[in-house]
Amino acid sequence: TNRAETILFSKNALISMRNGSFYLVCRIGDLRQTHLLESHVSGQMVKKEITEEGEAIPYHLESMDFGTEIDGTQDFFQMFWPIIVSHKIDEESPLWEISARDLTSKMQFEVVLTMEGITPETGNTIQVRTSYLPNEILWGYRFEHSCVSYDKKESKYAVSITNLNKVIPDNTPRCSPMDWKDKISKAASSLS
Repeated sequence: TNRAETILFSKNALISMRNGSFYLVCRIGDLRQTHLLESHVSGQMVKKEITEEGEAIPYHLESMDFGTEIDGTQDFFQMFWPIIVSHKIDEESPLWEISARDLTSKMQFEVVLTMEGITPETGNTIQVRTSYLPNEILWGYRFEHSCVSYDKKESKYAVSITNLNKVIPDNTPRCSPMDWKDKISKAASSLS
């Protein structure tokens, strides 16, 4: 089989809050026992952009940083089991002003993720790509952490790829991250 066909991306990307910040997350799994080396993930948002001069750029690419640490950093990783990659939605993110309602309405964009890695058998680099449209992004959900468990009898970790797409609802605010920051700032200033 083609090595790239053994890499799976979650069916949906999710927007969830972690440690007080909003994140866009997805999960990636590898079906093979021999995992890719020096795996790396990157992201781009494809959307229409209009310049100050009125030039319409129909398919503008805007870079989005993804990583495996909880805060979205560290874009190189070893994929021992299905792993969650995240993009922190901050002032620099193209998702900063987008709310849950925006995703279900007029928004037209696509988030494209590219994963690269080196096959240990041949040393060849492979590249796998997926994308998420607004209707494939679930707001207020997180992945259930049930892909990995420790088998005490066997004294090793057991990986189940069947739960790759399993999500659970959470309490992520429905407003945009920008509006959330404003609400938190106003609440903090009214207390002082």
